[in-house]
Amino acid sequence: MDNARVGATVVEQAARLLSAADVRLTLLDQSSDTLVLHSAVGPAAAALGTHQPSGAGLAGTVLQTGTPVRRPAVPSTPVAGSADEPPGPAVAVPLRDKGLLLGVLLAGRPRTAAQFTVTDQMALQVLADLAGARLGTAYLSAARQARARELAVLDPAWRPPPDQAGDFILVVKNRRQVIDADGAASRFLGYPRPALLERVLADIIPMPAWADQVDNLGAIRGEMLAGKTFTFDTVVRRRDANLIPVRLELRAFPVPDGFVARGIFHDRRTEERAQAWALQAETLRLLSDIGSGLAHAINSPLAIVLGNMEMLLGETQDPDVRALLEPARNAAERISRALQDLQRFARPVMPGAWTEIDVGQLARDSVEASRPLWETGSKAAGQSICVRVEVQGRLPIRGHALELQEALHELLTNAAQALPEGGTIVVRTEDAQGQVAITVADDGVGMSENIRQFCMEPFFTTRRPSGNGLGLNRVEHIVQRHRGTVEIESAEGQGTRVTLRFPLLRSND
Repeated sequence: MDNARVGATVVEQAARLLSAADVRLTLLDQSSDTLVLHSAVGPAAAALGTHQPSGAGLAGTVLQTGTPVRRPAVPSTPVAGSADEPPGPAVAVPLRDKGLLLGVLLAGRPRTAAQFTVTDQMALQVLADLAGARLGTAYLSAARQARARELAVLDPAWRPPPDQAGDFILVVKNRRQVIDADGAASRFLGYPRPALLERVLADIIPMPAWADQVDNLGAIRGEMLAGKTFTFDTVVRRRDANLIPVRLELRAFPVPDGFVARGIFHDRRTEERAQAWALQAETLRLLSDIGSGLAHAINSPLAIVLGNMEMLLGETQDPDVRALLEPARNAAERISRALQDLQRFARPVMPGAWTEIDVGQLARDSVEASRPLWETGSKAAGQSICVRVEVQGRLPIRGHALELQEALHELLTNAAQALPEGGTIVVRTEDAQGQVAITVADDGVGMSENIRQFCMEPFFTTRRPSGNGLGLNRVEHIVQRHRGTVEIESAEGQGTRVTLRFPLLRSND
């Protein structure tokens, strides 16, 4: 196939595979820093060849982060047939070849359709990887030519070949003044070239106050001037003050009045995210193995320990003996609960056991089952917690009731713990643009933005030793298995709102 047919085949297969009415394959034009619509199915098919800013919309987010993005329907309705964003649920994934970002593959559904799932995203990524491998050769040739044009402004004395030029280049004289930069440096750092050449190195690479007093290149300057390249990781500061991790290849060139240092910079954002994802995937795999193996190895002897503790406590009223036995029994019970959490994480309920569920009834049942957690605890503390259930008619979804009830139980437990001085918890179900939304909101202590960002990571908790950091992570996995999403809004002193969204079960599903 020629490149045009490759793109057309990919978007057609994506539309069929994901039941998507709008699929777009866009390629990055290095010379103009725009995205070009290469192939499309749906409203955008009439706009092939048009350009859009590389930082705009869903595709722009993928390019900037190097990671896939899923998003629900948006409020506004774009004009049909235009190159605007799809109005309904959408998913976009990066298009790469040998690690180089080539463009974006995006799929959209009608506004009332179900959201895209993690499985949909993975399937689209497979197609994007195939397209990237096929289109990469032609793209790399064009990219090499574009890179050569960006390098043309550099002094030939330190200009590298295009395939060795990294993402951008800066040249600094005597460890301080920027004296040369390629075209990519202006684009990457956000400075016009004249303004960039007025910067000093400390404007680009954050340095301590004492940096000017220390010759940090003294030990290696001789080797650098002899042609040796040194590589290390650092960060650069863009004009908008954002910090970006980079890998820097540093080499020195002698000049009549000193030396210049040429830095070839490589953007490490995608690499760091890939490492983080790989680490998380391996953590979850190990957690699953631990959950199944550890429970089998420990539960039997732990049952004997707990049984003997209970028997001894039942036979003695000696306060000194009970003071020794009760903490030991409580510690063993905490171990047992932690093992149960690991076991549940390791053995999810499979879709074959799913049935039709009315989320209104699910909410009422979950609140009633959780009543001792928020009612007894609040009375014991002398505080009052009010729990309201607001149900919007009958909203059916397909899933496993016990798993979903467990997820709501975890959210209700967290909400009650966030109300040490009492307050209100509201559990609400509603039809949200063709999806079913279940919201658990409290007016408690809330979370800082830093905690909110990491609260669903495995083992992340602010409640040690009583918490093990698996609760919200388990909620996220349960919701994802039910083709749903989790949204958390919170602010310190203003409470927390957790919204679970699921595909609405229709009569023909």
